[in-house]
Amino acid sequence: MRVYIVIFFAMLFMCNTSEISNKLSNLDLSSSRKNELTKEEVIRGLKEALKIGTQKAVNIVSKKDGFWNNPLIRIPIPEKLKNVTDKLSRLGFKKDVQKFHKQLNIAAEKSSKKALNIFVEQITKITFEDAIVILTGNDSSITTYFKEKTYEKLYTEFKPDVNNTLNDLKIIAFYEKLIDIYNKIPLVKKVNFDLTNYVTEKTLEGLFLELKNQEKNIRNKEVFRETKLLKRVFDKNNWHWNR
Repeated sequence: MRVYIVIFFAMLFMCNTSEISNKLSNLDLSSSRKNELTKEEVIRGLKEALKIGTQKAVNIVSKKDGFWNNPLIRIPIPEKLKNVTDKLSRLGFKKDVQKFHKQLNIAAEKSSKKALNIFVEQITKITFEDAIVILTGNDSSITTYFKEKTYEKLYTEFKPDVNNTLNDLKIIAFYEKLIDIYNKIPLVKKVNFDLTNYVTEKTLEGLFLELKNQEKNIRNKEVFRETKLLKRVFDKNNWHWNR
């Protein structure tokens, strides 16, 4: 009889222990799920980060001397024109060469404003799947995504603007004058270079470099997550899909 009583209480104890354990487990689960991000939050949060990052990047590069004063994105004199500018500088045209160099950067600065509308248009197309891949990627996943999705369109729309700006600033005429002077120098190899294409590519290069910098800040420094939503979305503790 005693044996049966012992077995009965042992089974009762095991049952209660199992029940308590399940409750605790459920408690932990519900607690951890409290902070889990919804699909809507992930998409809204990433779009918010993209809007803030792209707006800041465009504002920085398009402000007065945004390219010229930033050594990381300053457009250099094209390598293919170095012989031209070096020789002309030695022949007394140094100030003309310096003016030409700075105006290349002014053209980039003026043209880069157009990028924002193209970026915003792409932001509206982001899906949840895109958002997860971008959010959980490396420090430049947003920049890579934008480059893949917008570069061709940016280039196509930027190039005429760059060309117009180069003409408005009289850079094309000035450039042709420099090349004409150079080509008249005896024994030099004649130069023919697509300046508009060069400035367009360098403008986009600078823009994406600044966007990468803004992305890195948002990902790694909480102070750059300007809203509650950004703080939630970029807090890895809320990324339940990683668990």
